[in-house]
Amino acid sequence: QVQYVKNPHLDRMEEDILYHFNLGTKTHNLPAMFGDIKFVCVGGSANRMRAFAQFMHQELGQPGHVDDIRDICEETDRYSMFKVGPVLSVSHGMGAPSISIMLHELIKLLYHSRCRDVILFRIGTSGGIGLAPGTVVITDKAVDSFFRPQFEQVVLGKVIVRSRRCQSWMRACPKSFCSVPRNCLTSPLLLPTPCAHMTSMKVNRHILQKAWRSISILCAILLSFVLVWYFLAASDAPSSSSAGQGRLDGALCSFSTEEKLEYLRKAHEADVRNIEMESTVFAAMCRMCNLKAAVICVTLLNRFEGDQISTHHDVLVEYQQRPQGLVAHFIKKRLGLMA
Repeated sequence: QVQYVKNPHLDRMEEDILYHFNLGTKTHNLPAMFGDIKFVCVGGSANRMRAFAQFMHQELGQPGHVDDIRDICEETDRYSMFKVGPVLSVSHGMGAPSISIMLHELIKLLYHSRCRDVILFRIGTSGGIGLAPGTVVITDKAVDSFFRPQFEQVVLGKVIVRSRRCQSWMRACPKSFCSVPRNCLTSPLLLPTPCAHMTSMKVNRHILQKAWRSISILCAILLSFVLVWYFLAASDAPSSSSAGQGRLDGALCSFSTEEKLEYLRKAHEADVRNIEMESTVFAAMCRMCNLKAAVICVTLLNRFEGDQISTHHDVLVEYQQRPQGLVAHFIKKRLGLMA
């Protein structure tokens, strides 16, 4: 049995209750339910992870209908979990504390299920630093607010420092994820807005605008297969979503625009290319538990240009599908389902 856990107390417990998953070693046959898991994909949103599970159901050619995929944790209100063949899709909520709670139970679940050779992925969204919206960032290392690749944790009043660097296997992975040359920077398609004279046409203006928006979204989706930019870079993972990320739009802010931009410039000089909140705990815990793991996030905006997201919802949905597509490609190659 693979020793993913590092806790001598677990073997002395008569039962291990995975409370937030509504699972337990006595109430469920975990090896029978999860023993074939080879890939675990986690992300913040429950709806996004359901959609990813349905996407993988189609990609892997699983029997049955995608709507029949059930939430294994449906009797809880903390996390959602979906199983599609050898793939487990789990939501982790927002921020380090939430993903930390989920990871403790997830890693124990893999241990009790006697899973072997499991690869974990965190797929999500982030704020870019000098990158265009829609860019996919594969994290090489997760750094703190001082750009150090370490995670500080207070245990019984003592500060414990753990490494946040992703496993070395990730350095060779971009070739497995995508056939597009790495850092292939191609100018994004710029579609003009409907001209004023177009409204004089004998066409309902609302229908015209709706059609134009549909064309723009369709072009963005079609181009995503050839114009996805991706980088192997560092990710900054502060503990908060506002001040810790240098945002100017929070309820509280004690710094100027110039101070924010100076901080982002320092981050960029330290090879940090995106900001999110979960990669620190994810990288540190997976490394400690000998689990191969990767963080793959898409940027929703360039933080040098602002803090709020104004991109159309349908385009954002397509952006969020880009990390999912790369992970699906990787999984299918690992399973021998494609050349």
